[in-house]
Amino acid sequence: MDISALLPTDRSRGTRPVLIHAPEGTLCPVTELPDERNDRPLGLFRRLLRSGQAPRSPQTCEHLRAAPNSVEPSTPGRCADHRPGDGPWVHLRVCLSCGHVGCCDSSPQRHATGHHQATGHPAMQSHEPGEDWRWCYVDELLG
Repeated sequence: MDISALLPTDRSRGTRPVLIHAPEGTLCPVTELPDERNDRPLGLFRRLLRSGQAPRSPQTCEHLRAAPNSVEPSTPGRCADHRPGDGPWVHLRVCLSCGHVGCCDSSPQRHATGHHQATGHPAMQSHEPGEDWRWCYVDELLG
């Protein structure tokens, strides 16, 4: 995956520098994008990519192992719970238990997390083009 599109080209976009551990163990400055501030799985995914590491948690969990590789999204390309007054969503996530599509935690309504809290469904997958990472809400692991 080409990560150049994930990295900002200037400071005028509201980004802020953070420090992460580079593969050789040194700290290096990296820019955190605005949509990563409230979206823990997205932020972790991108930080791992930027540092040259595999975008997966070092361990896995029973929920991610049991989840199917993919599911049919209930509402492809749109958040199932969004209403006209909710404003735009930032990114979409699909539930790996039932296919429910909800908006991410960077979106004001956080419908994907709300779906997990209401149903107990443990794992979701990014529903963004070019992304296949998965997140376990229960164990807070990227898979």
